[in-house]
Parts: sequence; C-alpha cells; structure tokens
Amino acid sequence: MVSEKTYNNSFKILVFSPDYPPRIGGIAAYSNGIARGLSIHCKVIVLAPRISGFRAFDRKQPYRTIRVVNLPVMREIIFLFTLIWLASTKKINFIYNTVWFPCGIISLAVHFLFGTPYSIAAHASEILDDEITLKRKIKKKFKKLKILALKKAQLNFSVSHFTKDKLIHMGVPPEKIVLIPNGVDSKWFHPDTNSSWIKQRYGLEGKRVLLTVARLDKHKGHDFVLRALRSHIVEKFPNVVYLIVGEGPERKNLQKLADYLDLNEKVIFVGLVKDDQIPAFYNCCDVFIMPSREIEGRADLIEGFGIAYLEANACAKPVIGGRSGGTQDAVIDGQTGLLVDPTNIRTLSEAVCKLLSDNEYASLIGRQGRKRTEDFLSWEKISERVIHSIIRT
Repeated sequence: MVSEKTYNNSFKILVFSPDYPPRIGGIAAYSNGIARGLSIHCKVIVLAPRISGFRAFDRKQPYRTIRVVNLPVMREIIFLFTLIWLASTKKINFIYNTVWFPCGIISLAVHFLFGTPYSIAAHASEILDDEITLKRKIKKKFKKLKILALKKAQLNFSVSHFTKDKLIHMGVPPEKIVLIPNGVDSKWFHPDTNSSWIKQRYGLEGKRVLLTVARLDKHKGHDFVLRALRSHIVEKFPNVVYLIVGEGPERKNLQKLADYLDLNEKVIFVGLVKDDQIPAFYNCCDVFIMPSREIEGRADLIEGFGIAYLEANACAKPVIGGRSGGTQDAVIDGQTGLLVDPTNIRTLSEAVCKLLSDNEYASLIGRQGRKRTEDFLSWEKISERVIHSIIRT
C-alpha cells in the first residue's frame, strides 16, 4: 500500500506494454497517455519493444524508456529478466500492465518472486479467447494463467462497462475492478488546428464532410456508412464527401463497394497519415462517424471503447457511434454524439442528416464533447484517478 504523503516524491511505477509508440493503434495510444499522465504524479519508467523510430520518440518523453529486442520469445525472456532486475533492485514500486499478455503473466511471476504489486488494463478483444489467428491461438493456451494473473492483480482497470462485465464473467472479483475510461490529449487534439491544406488537397471547399479515422477492419462500420450514403444521405446532401483515413484488410472490399454503389466521387480513401496530421483531419470534418458493430464469432473485432471518438470530440466535432461493445462509455448519447444501431442503415442515415441539417445542434454537441474531454478525460485527469485507485487499495 502506498501512502498519500509519499507517492508524489518517491513512488515509482513501471508502465509495461508490448504496444507502445511509435507503434500506432488504440492500446499504443493508451499506453503513451497513461505513461505521460502518471509522470505528472510520480516517477515513471516504460518497458516496451524496440520498433522503427523509437529513439526519436523516446527522446521527447519526460521519463526513461527501456526498450528490448522485438523478436518473439526472446522479447518475452528479456522482459522477464528486466522486470526481475527492476523489482529486485527496488527501482520500481508498482507495475502497470497495459495488457495481460505477455505483461500480466510476467508480472505475476515477479509478484510471486518479490511481492511487487501490479495492475492490468483490460480493453476488450485482447482479454477474450478464440482461435481466429495464430497469435490468438497461442494466447488461448495461457487462459488459466490469464485468469490467475487477473485475480492476483492488486487492481484491474477496465476501460468500459462492457469490459468490466467480461472480467466479472471470467471470475475476477468485482472489488478488484476499477472502471476508468480511456483518455485523450486535449492539448494535441483541439479545435484550432489549421485544416485548410486538407480542404485544398482533397477539394473539400464547400463540401459537407463525414470522416472516419480507423483501421479498415470489418467491424468499424465503413461499409454501412457507404450504404447509408447511397440510401439517403447523398440525395439530401449532394455536396457530401466521405473521407476515410486509415489502412487495413478491408480496403479492397470497401473500394469495390463504393464502386458498386456509384460513390467514387463521394468517397476518398486517404490511407495512412502521419500522427501530427490527424488533428487537422478531425478539424476538416463536419461529423466524425464510426458505427462499430459486434460480429458473431469474431471476438477479435470488438470496439472496447473507441479513442477516436474522444479525439474528434476534443476537436469540438460531433460524433456518431455504433451502440456496441464499450462505445457507450466513449459517446454520451445526445450530449457528445449520437449512438445508433450500427447495422440499421435508416437510423444511421437519420443521425447523419440530423447533424448535417442542424448546424447549431451539431455545434452544441461538439462543444459539449470538447468540454467533457477537457474536464474529465484528459490523460492528466485519467492518471490522477489511476494513482488514487492504487493508493486506496
């Protein structure tokens, strides 16, 4: 247990993550946000793999980052011995695992050896078991260790009610689960970012712009947005353009669908963009839309929260999300965005048309979203809740 009096000066947390920038993705963003936020309150060390561009990234961070070779098995062995060294030399007081595999299992071993307390963050698909990919087949083999690691953790931080329910279903004691949502850097994502260059590059002047920033996976809902465009939206708003930022396995299918629906002049596949350009893309849109859905038999494709909704809100943009997974913790229906049945084209179309036809209402929703990110969901606020949760247990 950590006393309130000492944690600011001497408490040392290791943020342990296999998904950490410059790698992109929701868990990488979460790991970075947690590390930066916690560094305000205590001493932080990050343990993560080496990937391209890591040196330049690490130099900009206000804490030490230990990187290990990024080769399967060797990586995990070095993680273990590094953690043993850190725990045995008292260089850390607590381990914050941003995922259970392999971090939670390694931390469990170190806990048995040295008594070092730890927590595990739970997002969604990574805690569920299936055999869809080789990696997930391997992870399923560790199911009993996963449950043991979750139960032995001092705390488990779930990012949504959806994830909390999954943990309870696994047998994790409710008193060991703390629901703390994802956060966002509201200083990086803000409504004053210049987006005129994007409008010029893609010919968006005078257009109504819908935007999705996400990996092109089946569950993200790009396909239903395309169908909604053809079904109702284009007819009511002939100047609408749908901007798709991201890459992924569904790109060819989405391009074929756009062609089949005769939407090639209405849809722009931007592809991957640099991190420092993403705020400008949010600022160039009228509505951010990502109607994520659950797909039967695909535990690997679930929206555990949806950090992109917060990023768009931080830029004062209204958002539309699918009522599935943990999205309801990211989007407050009627306040920071609209939640819809992600597979109902009519209700999806109506939500888009409502925001595009009522600029005052859309602006209000966007402002409320911005205020929520500033007041409650900055990484500083999130990490403050994390550190106080650790102290109280």
